[in-house]
Amino acid sequence: MTPSTVSVVVPVRDGGAPFALCLDGIASSDYELQEVIVVDDGSADGSGELARQRGFAVHTHAKSLGPAAARNAGVAAASGDLVVLVDADVVVRPETIGQLVAFLEGERSRGSAVVAASASYCADSRVTGFGSRYLNLKQRAFQQHLPPVANTAWTAAFGIWRDAFVASGGFDDTQRHAAADDLVLGCRVRATGAELAFLHTTEVEHLKELSVWGVLTFHHVHAREWTRAAPRYRALLPAKTRNSRRAVGNTLLAVSLVPQLACAVLGPPGLRTAAAASSVGTLGVAALWNAAFLRDVARLQGTAFSAMCLPLVLAEGVANATGVAAGLVANALSAPPAPSAVLPEPA
Repeated sequence: MTPSTVSVVVPVRDGGAPFALCLDGIASSDYELQEVIVVDDGSADGSGELARQRGFAVHTHAKSLGPAAARNAGVAAASGDLVVLVDADVVVRPETIGQLVAFLEGERSRGSAVVAASASYCADSRVTGFGSRYLNLKQRAFQQHLPPVANTAWTAAFGIWRDAFVASGGFDDTQRHAAADDLVLGCRVRATGAELAFLHTTEVEHLKELSVWGVLTFHHVHAREWTRAAPRYRALLPAKTRNSRRAVGNTLLAVSLVPQLACAVLGPPGLRTAAAASSVGTLGVAALWNAAFLRDVARLQGTAFSAMCLPLVLAEGVANATGVAAGLVANALSAPPAPSAVLPEPA
């Protein structure tokens, strides 16, 4: 098989320090890249100029159109047979791009239906905040439990044949938020009869810094946007039964815990002890319900950090539930926008 030409596409809006590290990682790749295209999606912090100074091609949007539209623009400008998408807050390792390319070339050479592959987050990101560390570990746990043929896309670091991307129609650029747009891409790729893979040992570093409130907002928005898009892709949704059950269970546990804690603190003296005991029991059930994740966190970060994660896991369940509710209300009040994005055929 003739060696593939590879284009790397990086969408960015006010990337800051993580974006500089992202560019460093790409520049240090072991794989020879034909081109790196940065799509500056309305940045005000000089991200586009930084990329130009590093010698990368830059396409500029005068105002932000959203990450989905930025990625589509980058792929449309790319000349490579294979496109590797990298988020502006992700640092690839020297071997990452080569591993994605080698895997996809192998799949194509043997006639496989797999046309795209996602990398996993590493467990030792240099983010410092509790919320950021929690989010990385939670997302990594989700990734590590996906099957090798995952039928979903995680475009933080993602390789796809350009002809397969074009055949799918690319990202739905009516999705303006960085939330669920990659899951929708996975649905659109699957609609062509193709499949997607997940490379559990190909890792990248995720540098998104979020507060605890930021983590909850992220999950709320993700659930809202996915619920908004779901009616268009219902037949193609990846199986999420295991994770859906866990999210519903966490929501119910969180809802039951709130009045118990309130009564333990503010209730009549005679009920406080009973309410406190009930709260401890509910937290115990929650710990058992999330035991696999909490064990992984304890192994990687210690038992104290793992214990601190439990309340956030429950709060995340509520954030997801309110996001789903907001999405359902939005769908009831207005028809979801028609899917968009028609990309040029490969050169």
